Amino acid sequence: MADTRNALPRRKACSECYRSRRSCDHRRPSCSRCLASRRTCIYSSQVRHRGTDECANDDALANNLLQQGGDLGSGTPDSTSSHRELSALPSTSPAIQPQVESFASFDTIDSAIEFPPINLQVDRLEYETMKYCAKALQEFPALLVRAGTTPFIHRSMLHAQGYPTILYDTFSACASYLTMSESTERVVFSILDIRTNQILQAPQSSSLLENLARIQALTLLQSIRLFNGNIRQRALAEAQDELFEQLILVLQAHLAGLNRDFESSWSGWIIAESVRRTLVTAYMLRGVYSLLKNGYCTLSPIVSQMSFTAQSSLWDARTERDWNRRRRNGKTYFVSCMDFSDIILSGTQDDLDDLGMMMLVTYRGYDSVMAWSQGQQEGVWAWA
Repeated sequence: MADTRNALPRRKACSECYRSRRSCDHRRPSCSRCLASRRTCIYSSQVRHRGTDECANDDALANNLLQQGGDLGSGTPDSTSSHRELSALPSTSPAIQPQVESFASFDTIDSAIEFPPINLQVDRLEYETMKYCAKALQEFPALLVRAGTTPFIHRSMLHAQGYPTILYDTFSACASYLTMSESTERVVFSILDIRTNQILQAPQSSSLLENLARIQALTLLQSIRLFNGNIRQRALAEAQDELFEQLILVLQAHLAGLNRDFESSWSGWIIAESVRRTLVTAYMLRGVYSLLKNGYCTLSPIVSQMSFTAQSSLWDARTERDWNRRRRNGKTYFVSCMDFSDIILSGTQDDLDDLGMMMLVTYRGYDSVMAWSQGQQEGVWAWA
């Protein structure tokens, strides 16, 4: 007979509900939540055993794995498609900025947050706009692992000689998270904690690239911890937000010191554009999470003053020659202070990457962007 003296109770919830700390109705073969979100519903019948030093050894094991560069599993990220396809999300909201309904049933976000009824006080986003932005932010760690780039981390940075190793460490942490299983969950979350603390506790640096890499890494790690972490992860991430903000302000000071001559070369433009995009993404992460949890945020005036190049072909250029050719022969669509008028009048959805689409949806509304995109596909310009 099996020894059950140290056995934990059999887990009744399916793996998906257990991992995201959501209520499971135990229906077979698929619970209602998995059925609605089209996830594979798996029930574990194994008896779990509690190791005598299970909790005490988590951080030590994570440290050893980090030092050895070991993986925590095998497989590929769940996400295999780009988020920017607007048709993937249903459109149900009637206006650009009505009050947001409660997010308590916001099951499309893999998060354990039980959102209370929302009383908006400052800045507002419609429901579909909020859902689109949260989903986009949630997918960036998987995109880095799958493609070696994100809308704010240029593909050349992981291959650039001398670029801070913080980004390589974060890549490994993201890969560990994406291959996480129930048995490795504690270790993976310990790795995320360790990586975040290492960045936040590192000595101050005057290097632009060092500070850029820090914010890029923290944006990815905080995205995982806030949207997909357990209760402890979210609490830690929230507590560290003030330190995160201080580092963001350091990077903003670097951006203010750059001039036009610096961006005249492809390499200089990549750095400057990476700073702009990283700042936008970092503030969006903090703002969207605040809206989801508190019903309001105070960061809109800051984001509204930011700028970035929305033309995806420039960001995706593989060589300096290609970059120069695209810059000469096409519109750059430089979005100054989040003014998308030029793109709306003469651009198309194909001109935008995931960041450009997320910000267009944020400032113009999901339904309006959907109508604009569909109107272009049908050969009729449309803007709600």
